[in-house]
Amino acid sequence: MKLARAIRSLFGKNGLRGLVVVLVLAKGTLWIAAMPPLQTPDEASHFAYVQTLSEEGRIPVASGKPWDGSSEELLDLAKRVQAHEIAFHPEITIRPPTSQASTTASRASRGSTSASGYPPLYYAMASVAYRLFYDSDILARLYAVRFLSLLISLLAAFAAYSTGRLLFPRSPTFAFALTLVVSLHPMFSMMAAAANNDVLVDSLSALLFFWCLRLVLSDAEISKPIRTGLTGGLVLTCGLLTKPQMLYTGAIVTLALVISFLRTRQRSFRTALAAYAITSATLFAPWAVFSIHHYGSAFGSMGGQLTGSHSGTTAEFLRVAFASQRLRELWHESLWARFGWLDTSFPPYVYNVLAVGLLLAVAGLPRSLLDPAVPTSTKRAVIASAVFLIGNLTFLHAIEFSFFRRFHFLMLQGRYLLTSLLPIAVLLLLGARGLASERFRPKVDVGVALGALVLHIASILLIMKRYWGLSIA
Repeated sequence: MKLARAIRSLFGKNGLRGLVVVLVLAKGTLWIAAMPPLQTPDEASHFAYVQTLSEEGRIPVASGKPWDGSSEELLDLAKRVQAHEIAFHPEITIRPPTSQASTTASRASRGSTSASGYPPLYYAMASVAYRLFYDSDILARLYAVRFLSLLISLLAAFAAYSTGRLLFPRSPTFAFALTLVVSLHPMFSMMAAAANNDVLVDSLSALLFFWCLRLVLSDAEISKPIRTGLTGGLVLTCGLLTKPQMLYTGAIVTLALVISFLRTRQRSFRTALAAYAITSATLFAPWAVFSIHHYGSAFGSMGGQLTGSHSGTTAEFLRVAFASQRLRELWHESLWARFGWLDTSFPPYVYNVLAVGLLLAVAGLPRSLLDPAVPTSTKRAVIASAVFLIGNLTFLHAIEFSFFRRFHFLMLQGRYLLTSLLPIAVLLLLGARGLASERFRPKVDVGVALGALVLHIASILLIMKRYWGLSIA
């Protein structure tokens, strides 16, 4: 408790929030500088979408040819920074550009890339950053979009901090540690430093999870049900207008709200739920109409993905998709720390140490559920987070199964589970706290935060060595 009081007196509530903002912006700027242009997953495709929207004022439509819509200017950049030579070749570090930027290369494109089938919200936001540097060269516009991604990631930090204050109002160490676990997550940090819509859908998922948790943890009447419902519906719609992956978050949150309403039978809850549903359906309708017209689906298309009729069987999918080595690479190594085009990894012992730490934290969860001294709200938070995470894993594997049956290809990547980053952080921190008595829990919070910081620093050093040839040794 002395540690908690010291932190509270040093920063105060507003000071602690300010410190979080400074840390997120500082580490994000470092990641933006460390990651070379076009060396994060599909960054060229996402930037091509932004460029089409900014230059031509229209939403690109996918044609199934991943590079068909890239502008001459973007192709020239990829050649100058040797994007294809460096990707998937860990032995090759950054070299000086092979030539000067072309001043005559056209910015015009059809935008038909692997990102073209996605909804437009992230790209509309990114086009504002693009237009601010419209007269600058393409690298300045790319880095402007990257910085926009960093600013978006503050939403996830806000959701994590607010969740921490919701669960333990008198423990600033818990809120601070939870925010650091989310914000310093290495893969989330990389995606928050890239031109990619992942950062927006991940941040909005965290925000909607917090919004839902605040409702389901309380048995009191909702004081402003219409405004509450409108807020949740707006967050959900923004997620659906970013990436279809938000479908799961919306579905599980809606289910949680319905169950809570059936449990409490509060009129205000019913009003909030109605406002939530009407808002999301109304705001999503225009994109749904556009998408159905072009793709036959209300949720866009997977532009530029594999085509063919070589279907895979259920037995083959179960054998390949759930092989132990593949699950370890997917939901451990790739989820936490595989960078670039997933071609930059730590030595195996680092992942082993990380696994031990994660297992120790999870080991404390039973105490959080069974200890009579643990508040009911904390137990509900553990259950809600676990259900959210397990359901997300099930959803992702179901999507992969459908994809495999059609294309005979496994498409999941660990970063797709970052829509559950906040529930994962809640489970880890509450589990770690369950291993200690009440007196030592602030120290546990600090220990977990320091662990997140160490992993984050190690990740930055790995990237600097991989791409820039720099080493502290």
